[in-house]
This record gives sequence, C-alpha cells and structure tokens, in this order.
Amino acid sequence: MDLARVEVLRGPQNILYGKNSIAGALSVITNKPSKEFEAYVSGTYEPEFGEQIFDAVVSGPLSDDFSARLAYRNRQLDGYVENIDGDDEPNRDEETLRLSLAWDITPNLDALLKIEHGSFDVEGRQIEIAGDEASLNPALMGANWSDTLYSLNAGSDTVPASVLDITQNAKRSSNGDFSENTTDNVTLTVNYSANDYTYTSITSHLEYDYDELCDCDFTSADLFFVRSKEEFKQFSQEFRITSPADQTIEWIAGVYYQDSTLDFEDAFFVSQDADLPNLLEGILPTAFSADGGLTTVYNTGAAQQLRGISVPRFFDQDTEVISTFLQGTWNIESNVRLTLGGRYSYEEKEATRVLTVKDSSGNTMPYDELFIPNTYMGIDYLLGAVFKVARNDLEGKREVEKFAPLVSFEVDVSDDVLSYVTWTRGFKSGGYDVRSNAPPQATTIVNPISSALDVTVPTGAFEYAEEEATTLEVGLKTSLADGAAELNMAYFYTQYDDLQVSIYDGVLGFNVGNAAEAITQGVELDGRWLIAEGLTLSGSLAWLDFEFKDYINGQCTQRERITTSLSECDFDGNSNQYVAEWSGAFAADYVVDVADNLQLRTTLDVLFTTDYNPSQNVDPNIEQDGYHKINARIALGDNEAGWEVALVGKNLTDEETISYANDTPLAANLTQSIGYYTLVDPGRSIAIQGLYRF
Repeated sequence: MDLARVEVLRGPQNILYGKNSIAGALSVITNKPSKEFEAYVSGTYEPEFGEQIFDAVVSGPLSDDFSARLAYRNRQLDGYVENIDGDDEPNRDEETLRLSLAWDITPNLDALLKIEHGSFDVEGRQIEIAGDEASLNPALMGANWSDTLYSLNAGSDTVPASVLDITQNAKRSSNGDFSENTTDNVTLTVNYSANDYTYTSITSHLEYDYDELCDCDFTSADLFFVRSKEEFKQFSQEFRITSPADQTIEWIAGVYYQDSTLDFEDAFFVSQDADLPNLLEGILPTAFSADGGLTTVYNTGAAQQLRGISVPRFFDQDTEVISTFLQGTWNIESNVRLTLGGRYSYEEKEATRVLTVKDSSGNTMPYDELFIPNTYMGIDYLLGAVFKVARNDLEGKREVEKFAPLVSFEVDVSDDVLSYVTWTRGFKSGGYDVRSNAPPQATTIVNPISSALDVTVPTGAFEYAEEEATTLEVGLKTSLADGAAELNMAYFYTQYDDLQVSIYDGVLGFNVGNAAEAITQGVELDGRWLIAEGLTLSGSLAWLDFEFKDYINGQCTQRERITTSLSECDFDGNSNQYVAEWSGAFAADYVVDVADNLQLRTTLDVLFTTDYNPSQNVDPNIEQDGYHKINARIALGDNEAGWEVALVGKNLTDEETISYANDTPLAANLTQSIGYYTLVDPGRSIAIQGLYRF
C-alpha cells in the first residue's frame, strides 16, 4: 500500500539485514510525507471473485519543517473457491491505516515516525481434497477415504455427498474455518549528519495476534477441528554510522538489539456430535486387525470417549538478540572495488511446550495407557494408536554465537560492463518447534498385559539447529545500445548445512528439523530494453538445480509409509519442494500520447515455469505441471487532470494451478488410503481500476 519501491536482494544479506535473510531480502519502502500537498483515491472492482479495493492517501506540510502522510486501504474478497456446503471462499476483509510524520528538526537532524495498524479477517480457505485413491488395505475392499467417510450415513451420522468430490476443480466441502488477525507496527528513524558522517537510529515495535479455527480434516465430515491463538511482540533498536561517500574507503557500521516474546496455544478437539468416534468404531476395525485385539475393542465403544475431548498445546518463547556489524568498500582504483563485511550475533532463546489431554469440561485427564483387549482402552493408548499423539512437557534454553562474513570484488570492465564475484556465509536462527505432537524421542505406550500390545508414537521434535548457507556468486551487469538496454547475468552456488525443514508426521502434526546438507545452484538473467519511444521490453530467466546431499530423515510419501511401515525416508539425491528447472517472466510496456494530455498505457506480461513439486515430501503423485500465465493492463489517463481508468486481466488463459500440497490428514494412518489436500490458486479475473489525484 502506497509504496515508493520494492527492492529484491538476492543471496544471503546477513551483514546489513540480519540473521534470517539467509536466501535474500525483500525491502519494501513506503512513500514518505511530501513537502507539497498531494492526495489521491483509487479503486479496483473485480466481479468474478467479488474483489473490491479502495485506497486513499493525503500528504503534505503541516508547517515549514513538519509534514504528514496518511494512507488507508480497504480490501474485500468474496472468494474464488466454491464451498459446496456454503459460500465462496476464502472470504477476506482487510483494512490498513498508516500515518507517517516527518520532522526536519535542524538542517542536520531529521526524524520519521511511522505508525501502522492492520486487520484482516478470513472465512474459509482455498483448500480442496484431490487425488483420493483406493485403500491399500484389502479388508476395506477398495474404498477410498471419501467413500469411507460417506459410508457413515449408513449409521447415525450425516455426511454430505459433497465429501465425494475429489477432483481438483476449485470446489471444496469443509466446515467453519475462520482466521482473525491484527497487526501493529511503530518505527522511528532518526538521522543526524556531521562532518559528512550520517548517524542513524531505528527504533521499532511490532506486534500481531490471531485467533483461528481450522476444519483441518478438510472435508465436510465432522471429524476434528483445531483452534489456535498466537500473540507476538518484538522491540528492536539499531544504531548505524555511515561514512562519507566518494572516499577511498567507505563503510557502514552498527549495533542491533532485539527482544521478542511469542505466546501460542492451540487445541485439536472432537465435538460431542462428531463423526470421528463412529468412524473409528464402526468402519475401521478391520484396518487394525494386526494390532493385537484393537479390532474387538473398537466394537465395545472405546472410541466414544473421544467425544468432547481436546488435546491442547501451550508454547511460550522469549528471544534476545545482540549483534554488531561492519561493511566496508575499498575503492582500489576508479574501476576496482573490494568489499569486506562481517556480522557477529549472539542469540538467546528460552521456550516451553506442554501438550496434554482435557475432557469436555476442560479438566486435565489423568494419564491412562491401559489397554485390556475386549474390555478397556485408556485415552492415551487410543490417542497414541490413532493419532500418534503423546503428552509432553518440555523446556529448553539455547545460546548461540555466530559470525557471518562477506567478501565481494567488483571490476568495471568498461563504462558499460561491471563484473563481480561474491562469497558470503549467512545463517538462520535455530529454535524450538511449536507444532510437533510428540516429544523428540520415540514414545512407547507400554501395555501392562503384553508387550505385543505396546503402541509406539514416532519421534517428534522440540529443538532444531541453526541453518547455514555458504554462497558463491559471479556475475555481469551490462549497459547496451547506448544506455537503452540493460542485461544482467549471474551464476550462484549455495551449500546449505543443517537446512531447516518442516516434516509432516503423516497424521496431524508437523516436526521442524534439519537436513544435514543440500546443494543448490542456478543461473539468472534479467534485462530491459527501450526499443523505441514509449515501448519497453523486460524479462527474466532462471535455471535452478537443487539436491539433498545428506538427509536421511525426510518425510516419506504415503505409499512408502503404508507399504514399508517407515516413518522416515532417505532423501539423498532428491530435489526439493517448489524447484522448477526453468522459470521466467517477460513483459512489454507501451505508452503513447493519443490526444492533448491523454496517454494510453498498456502492459502485457507472461509468467512461466516448468514442472515443480508443491509437496513437502516431493510426492511424484502430486506434481504441478509447467504452465504460463498471461496478465495484461490497458489504461487511459490524463496527466494534467490527474485521472486514470484501467482494465486489468490476470491469468487470462485461466490456468488451473496449486501452490501447495500435502497428505490428507488421518487417511493413510487409519484406512491406508492415499490422498492429498491442495491450496488452489485463483483462476482468470478481469477488473476495472480508477485513480484520481487531487
């Protein structure tokens, strides 16, 4: 909203941007208060998905040395995925308000204060079940997960027929998802200049919170829900000193402090009238016939004790960061530069995580692992056998010191060609896992009657290590055709050590861990060319390769878990999620005067990618085929009068794509069925826009 520019910085940016900018940084710069009065309003309306955007900005001086800027945005979206049981989803209501105040205190001292509040509420999700396959368990006679759920209608449950829709068609059947979010951000930047040195102070306070309900089985059957709440607060202070420009040695140095708190709680719960207990009791006994008597115990009603139960989890984390950095450039010759940099960081984290079990009245239930075939099943035995959940009460404290170095060498080969080589090492913080459903070691729920009836809950996660990335990049930046064109090219090679990965446990939880080593390399090209007055071509092209070199505890596919009983698989030699061998974008912009003060402005851009895998375990069954998307904009504006109207088309060829995929919760574990849930991207949309400047 009301942006001045967006800067995309590739490669580790740890020196100036801090510890977590390991793969690059996205710098979003908003417009500052203006010295003269300006204001505008703009609006967008898209009828297909019911999207409406309204922006309003007013800016100008309040006195000779004090100015202000107020920006407001409201966005409404009806949704682009049809919920067969209700309205289109996700239905969004977003609102953002930003006040910026600029004060020129003295000729050498200025301050900028930004205060921003935002809220966005969402009903529903852009998730659908796709690719549901027949069960690999012969006892279920070829029924898939959706068939099994729908068969509950033979009993006392009512499951809508929409549960049988398993085609990727931007339709879903799910119940009651919502997400309510608020954000607040205050930033004060003070600059002081003396003797050509600039002293900068940046003080920031950030906080957000959300309250969310997820129908996380993603079907219209009433199986279970997850309610989650999170509050995050962060204070940071940075002081920088920047040396004079145009010197033999130029440098920037600073210190940084950050303190943050994270409070998170969620609960997996089964409602009193849920379908899940009857599913476990009446449909699935044969699926557990090898588990030493579980078949019989389901028929005695053990699963009914799940009604009204909840499994809450509480996570608290405090983080403190102190770092100092220095980056300097030695202008060896007028055309030769050497840049050296380093950032030392100390980080301390303390965290606790508690997962327990509560009854319908909210009382903590006593631990009960007892299982007597045909007679009794304790709640912890049931949760461990069915959901791979084990109670845990964990705490940890970690202190880490890291140094991130940088070396860069540049040579202006000519007035039109710059060559460079850069070596840098960055890191991303380690920490503690919020969402794992088990402790960081395998848990055996011991049956006192027979060890053959023991239940093993697979290893969960709590603490994970820092991720390090060492990158070598060589490239050229060129100016061509007497400055009418630019062409940049780069090759990069990055080695990741302890790459942080999130691993779905195949049932309900996610475990954050580390892959020992991975290598990625690629070539990137981008350029612009002013072909004629008003006509500009631009484009980018990337080739990318990724390979895990040492990752033996990856997330198995559903088929591997079912046919081999493995919970972890060897990913050595595998590629990663979202790795497309080729991707790129090409655009043409044309601006022409059509009458006095009237301009016609047109833009056509094409985005393309080859095949990639959107799932965390790179399951070959859920590949996203390569595609290209065409977007266009045609606008007519009067520069003198300050107005513009435009027609905007996105995804004009109506490509059907997904941005994420994972295993359908519970399906493989309970029925040995293979299925997926996917996040659906929007289809074709055509919107009208209007702008008026005062």
